[in-house]
Amino acid sequence: MINTQSTEAQLLSATKYRYFINIYLFGGLAAIALITWYTHQGLILVFGSLILCLCPVFFKKRFRKRFTYKACFEFDEEKIVVTTYSPDEQTVLDTTEFRYDRLRSYRVFEAVDESYLKLYLQNNTEAAYNFEHEDQHGGESTIAILSKYIKAFNQTIDQSEYIIPKPSFYTTKVGTFFLTIIGCGWLILSFFLLSRKHQALPIAVLGGMWFFIQILTQRKRDITSYRNQL
Repeated sequence: MINTQSTEAQLLSATKYRYFINIYLFGGLAAIALITWYTHQGLILVFGSLILCLCPVFFKKRFRKRFTYKACFEFDEEKIVVTTYSPDEQTVLDTTEFRYDRLRSYRVFEAVDESYLKLYLQNNTEAAYNFEHEDQHGGESTIAILSKYIKAFNQTIDQSEYIIPKPSFYTTKVGTFFLTIIGCGWLILSFFLLSRKHQALPIAVLGGMWFFIQILTQRKRDITSYRNQL
């Protein structure tokens, strides 16, 4: 017997935010290119583009604030109930119930300051949630609580009907092959720069190292998370 649990979270409207970022980036780059063309100052294009692209990274919370909303996740032995609220948190926008016996599978992604959950239902529909911030109770995240309840539910049904989580892309054989190809390409580029353009080598090496450290760290985190859900 598992007690009923609930968590509150700030969710991100990923589609709307994606449209906003695309408009921001392409519109901003077009404006910078136009200013560069009028002023004939190449540094405006270089530094303007750099600042434009880094702002959403360093000021992520401020950029995403208008696209977040509150949600409450309630868990019991049979279902999950997700209640979403208006931006002022005064009005309930929607209440959706997901019964475990109607779930085919689910996929999660957990990073340092955000996470992602996607539910695959038996009627071939899907529901996705992008977590921006959670109020964790007892140190458990929404994904950890979900995993616990699904494990308990799996113990009540036949093994052939278990709800099995789907692995993330980088933990699959295809994802591993993709990383291998990218890694080989980076090494080939580094050797080319070493033989032809020595001054560009530090940029390629540092950029490649940063990219792979980020990807491999996330891959390790995904593998650990996936094993914990089984």
